[in-house]
Amino acid sequence: MTLSTTRGAYRPVHDMKPILVGRATELRQLEDDIRSARSGRAAIVVVRGAAGSGRTTLLDFAAASARGMEVRRFAGVEAERCIPFAGLQLLWTSMRPDVSGLEAPQRAAMDTVLGTAEGIADPYLVGLATLTLLTASAREQPVLYIVDDAQWLDAATSSALAFALRRLDEHPVAMLLAAGDAADHDAFGEFPSLRLTELGDRDARRLLRAASFGGMDDAVLRRIAAETDGNPRAILTAAEGVLCTAGGGYGIGPHSPAAAYADPAPIRNLTADQRRMLLLAAADVAERSGDEGGASGPLAEATALLEQLGCRVPPRPVGQRAQRGSPAPK
Repeated sequence: MTLSTTRGAYRPVHDMKPILVGRATELRQLEDDIRSARSGRAAIVVVRGAAGSGRTTLLDFAAASARGMEVRRFAGVEAERCIPFAGLQLLWTSMRPDVSGLEAPQRAAMDTVLGTAEGIADPYLVGLATLTLLTASAREQPVLYIVDDAQWLDAATSSALAFALRRLDEHPVAMLLAAGDAADHDAFGEFPSLRLTELGDRDARRLLRAASFGGMDDAVLRRIAAETDGNPRAILTAAEGVLCTAGGGYGIGPHSPAAAYADPAPIRNLTADQRRMLLLAAADVAERSGDEGGASGPLAEATALLEQLGCRVPPRPVGQRAQRGSPAPK
């Protein structure tokens, strides 16, 4: 699927420039829907899939293709799922709409929803107000709305949003929602959906190669691809674990060589063999050098190189050589 630093995407310890693996067909479909909305025909798609399947990141890439459109997004919050209209308040905040176009009853309903007036909001008027605001925003420029974690929206917000979506018709509006698999009570179950399945073996290994910057052999790649069932987040988590294990405890963090891989920084310019050698150096330089960590010598030189490239190299624990299988001193 992807590596990304954006919200909700996959973040192994090493952040990397976003790439997309195994989702070209799905991305093309979303791009077609966005083009349709840009030309004046509303498009609504619910991107569904298991946790870690890459829903959010796919929407990130789709948003990048929305040239000539204003992009607005918000996300459901699990902790607020039982608070009526909590999600609608988030939508309102993301839009900062001009409420002058609302009829007085609709505005009164929204004032109640937002807590600026007392009373009980009429769901019908709230739905109409939501529709008015969604379409009014698109009068000057087509708009792409992205709703992440839509499964966590409260029921009142979901109902109001679904009411508005059914009535978008010929408006230059695209609404992309990311949600888990549909449930019986899903307010968005009636809308077109795009389901993300697990990655195939070939794509899973491609993702692993990118995540390990070429540092895994085929046997390891095949095993991880099989054991993670093609779930991108699980794949990247496994890759992170392998890298940290290969590093023998040397920290691979946000400023590590892996982070530099997607940048025109030192690591990208290394060959695959050189990268593997760097991993080996991080894992076993102390044992191979016989150095106990003085201010000079092979270990100090290797540590300086790793730190220059962004690795966190903590102090070497006492007795590490014996623990890692080196012959015990006589």
